[in-house]
Amino acid sequence: MIYILHGEDIYSSYNRLQQILENYPSHTRIRIDEKSSTNEFSDSILTQDLLGTGKIIICENFISSKRIKLADLKSVPKEADVIFWEKAQIFSSSLTKVDKDTRIEQFKPKPALYTFLDSISLNSTASLKHLNILRTGKKISLNWHLAQRVQLLILAKLKFSREDSEKISGKSIENWQWQKIMQQANLINLTTLKKLFFGVIKIDYLIKSGKTNIDETYLISTLLVKYLRG
Repeated sequence: MIYILHGEDIYSSYNRLQQILENYPSHTRIRIDEKSSTNEFSDSILTQDLLGTGKIIICENFISSKRIKLADLKSVPKEADVIFWEKAQIFSSSLTKVDKDTRIEQFKPKPALYTFLDSISLNSTASLKHLNILRTGKKISLNWHLAQRVQLLILAKLKFSREDSEKISGKSIENWQWQKIMQQANLINLTTLKKLFFGVIKIDYLIKSGKTNIDETYLISTLLVKYLRG
């Protein structure tokens, strides 16, 4: 069975990934990411386990990094168990190339998240209002989404093209999305965007290193108050 889990709600997609893996308790787990080669993927698919036990292959961002084309998935043996975990959306026009037996599941961020990200400007009041709404919802890897958005705003501010920004960010960007990013980038100066980005990276470090147990929404609100005007 081939699964494709994609979308920007990586918290939900990760939980779904773990749920699927629970169905393969005795299988050997082989992990591949965007730094792996296509040959590594092919070897993992075709090589038989010496002990005769089953195996399941987890490929992280392997499609979005263009390590494999969706059309090539048809050549994967029917008996292979593979999960493609993509931390970005794969657009529906591309998914038409996938075999009908492939399980495709999309995980969309909640509208409130997009509203918050779109509200980032030199007016912190609006952003804090929308951030407060997110506090009451489920965990959505907010800091990761904020880092992605600020990175795109910086790229737009530096006059990078949509195509180059796709390569740097590792995610597909539709034309209409890029137009919105460029308009939003015009509302914030480059110095402030850089400070925000480094602040988000620091929050990520503090959380992952266990140096703080403060909720990420409170840390982000402090960051916004510090660098955005009220």
